[in-house]
Amino acid sequence: MLDPKPKERTLAPGASAGVGDLAAGTGGFLINAHQHILEKATSPGILEYDADGLPHHLIGDLLTPDERKFMQGKKYLRGFDNDSGMTMLRIGSMDLMLHIIPLRDGIQQPQFFYGDTLSKDFNDTGEYDVILMNPPVKGAVDKGTIHPDLPNDTTKSELLFLHLILRAPRRGSKVCGGAWRGRSGRRRGCSSPCWRRGSREKPSRRF
Repeated sequence: MLDPKPKERTLAPGASAGVGDLAAGTGGFLINAHQHILEKATSPGILEYDADGLPHHLIGDLLTPDERKFMQGKKYLRGFDNDSGMTMLRIGSMDLMLHIIPLRDGIQQPQFFYGDTLSKDFNDTGEYDVILMNPPVKGAVDKGTIHPDLPNDTTKSELLFLHLILRAPRRGSKVCGGAWRGRSGRRRGCSSPCWRRGSREKPSRRF
């Protein structure tokens, strides 16, 4: 059992929400989101909490057939990572299969992809109801590979990811990101509240 993080509790994704992590690493946000959904969909009389407050027996007995069917589909949890050695892809896929088993038959085909979400090949615009991600806070990408819908005046990955998380969700969706260390005027503008519903808590040095 992983420790449910504030992001998952703040955004509170539901059982019919498409959740994405566009820089997924080992898939921890996706797993925590799934466990949060199951906790809310399990009868209080079945749930048990350990000394650390972590829930157990997450069977999702309150899920409707349609919700259970959606959670077995390809648009429930989707993660992406472009680790050059594909280590993160293997670990993330394994984590999804090992942790997401309370759905009786589990997730047989975890939607965890090897891919660069800043590149021209990523076209999941408006595909997600909830985005949880902790993108890289430094680094640069090849300008020739950047998606045309992203700014063409920078190659800094942290700025490009900020624009990406405004482009990928559906209208009215929920977005919550991770650490962000920029201080320039342009970077502050990128993190300003937008027309999408998102996490309103913005601690110092985070977006």
